[in-house]
Amino acid sequence: MMLKKKSLVTSMLTVASVSSLLAFHSVANAQDTADSKLNVRTNSLLRVPANIPQEHIYDSGISIPYPEDGVKGVYLQAFRAKGQDLENMIQFVKSTPINSLVIDVRDGYGQITMPLETDNQQVKKHTVNEVPDTTALLKRLEKEQIYPIARIVCFGDRFVPRENSERSFRNALGQLWYTDDGETFLNPFLKENWEYIAEIAIGAAKAGFKDIQLDYVRFPLGFETVSEDLVYDKGDYAHIKDDDEARIAAITDFVAFIREKLQPYGVHLSADILAHAITESKIGGIGQKFVNIADKVDVISPMIFPSHWVNYALDVKDPDKNPYEIVKRYMVIEKGYIKTLNPSPISRPWIQAFTADFLGEGNYQLYTADIISKEIQALKEAGVTEYLLWNAASQYSSEINF
Repeated sequence: MMLKKKSLVTSMLTVASVSSLLAFHSVANAQDTADSKLNVRTNSLLRVPANIPQEHIYDSGISIPYPEDGVKGVYLQAFRAKGQDLENMIQFVKSTPINSLVIDVRDGYGQITMPLETDNQQVKKHTVNEVPDTTALLKRLEKEQIYPIARIVCFGDRFVPRENSERSFRNALGQLWYTDDGETFLNPFLKENWEYIAEIAIGAAKAGFKDIQLDYVRFPLGFETVSEDLVYDKGDYAHIKDDDEARIAAITDFVAFIREKLQPYGVHLSADILAHAITESKIGGIGQKFVNIADKVDVISPMIFPSHWVNYALDVKDPDKNPYEIVKRYMVIEKGYIKTLNPSPISRPWIQAFTADFLGEGNYQLYTADIISKEIQALKEAGVTEYLLWNAASQYSSEINF
C-alpha cells in the first residue's frame, strides 16, 4: 500500500470538484442522523452461497468468528507475524479494543509472504516465507480469537512483469514500463493476471484467513496521462472506446471474478479504495469507481488519510493538521453512496496512524495517540463501528482512544 507512505498529488482531486460534491451530498444527507449505522450488515455475501450446499463449503480447520462489535484492526508486516514480534502484537491487541490483524499475504512488491496450498508454480516461485508456517500463525490467532485479514496486493508487482512484459505495460520500444516511482504493474485487463491473484486469494482462504482484502485493485496512478504512449493488451475490453470506462469495467469485473472464486470458502471479501474515488464518479485513469467496487464486496475500505488530500480539499485548510474534519466530511459523502446499495457493504475505513513528514516542514503534524483518536472519534460520530489503522512499520500506541 505504497500510497499510504507518501504524498501522491496525481491522485488528488481539485478543490472545486470536491467542494461542489460535498455541498451536494451534505444537502442530500441532511436528515441522516449521527447514530445511523453504516456497519449494519455483518453476514457475508460469501459465507453461505445460495448455490452451494453447506457441506461443500471448505473447512480450513481454523475457527475465528467475525467480531461481534465489528472489526477494529491494525496492519502487521508479514515478517513481524512470527516469534516475539507476533507475541508483542498479540499482547497489544489483548490490551486494547483491537480485535483484528491485517497481514500481508502478497506484499507491495508482489512477493507471497507465506506458504500456501497451491499447485501454481508461479505462486510457489515468488513465495519468500517471511512467515515460515502459515498454519502455526493461524492457530496462534485462533487461540486468542484475533480475526485474521489477508492483505493481497493485486496489480502492483515487481517480479512477474520482469519475467513476462506482455503481462504488463511496455513503452514504444517494447521495453517494460516503470512508473515514476519505479513500480511495475500487472495489466488488469488480462484474465491471466486475474487467475494468478485468485490462486493466492484461494490459498489464503484455505489457510484459515477469514477476510480476503484486495489492495492495489487499480491501474497505476496517473495511468491516463501515459496510456496512449504505451503498448498493452486490452483483452476483452478492446471494444470499449472510452478508455476510462474500459478500465472501470476491468476493475469491476476483476472484483466480481475474485468474489465468485472465493464463494466455496466462506470468507469475507474486502477491497481497499482511494478515498478520492468516492468524490468523483471515477478517479483519473485507475479504474476505481466506488459504487461499482462496493457493490461487489462485503467490506469497502476507503483510505481516508488526511495527509493525502490537497490543501482545502473538502473545504479543509491544512488537511493533515485537521484529521477530524477530513474524516467527518468524507463520511458525509460516503454515506450517501452506501445507502444506495442493496445489500450495502460494511464501511471499514483505513485511517492514518503515521506521521506524514514527506509533506515538508509546516505542512504536517506528529500523529500522536491524541491525533489518531480524533480520526476514530469522527468515525464513531458518523456511525462507523469498524476501522483499520495503517502504520507501515506496524507501530501503534495503546493510548489511542479506540
